[in-house]
Amino acid sequence: MMQAIIVHAAPAVTPRCQQCHMETTICVRCASCKEVLCFECDFSYHRTRPFHTRQCMQLDSSFPLKPTQFLDPSGNIFDKCIQCT
Repeated sequence: MMQAIIVHAAPAVTPRCQQCHMETTICVRCASCKEVLCFECDFSYHRTRPFHTRQCMQLDSSFPLKPTQFLDPSGNIFDKCIQCT
């Protein structure tokens, strides 16, 4: 019980991309490769890995991304046709 109270009292931490180490308020969490990535690293890494399970993480919400969905610098979703090989 005490541990739960301590965890909730901890200050919010700004996510950091595990590839380029940039701090970002909008990131992509990949359940398949267990990484948190900024929009640029997510695109360069996952455009060749369409079967990874990815989720967009924002300050107050999260939602799944389709294999063809990526984020732009403003956090908007765009579709990009990718090769499934």
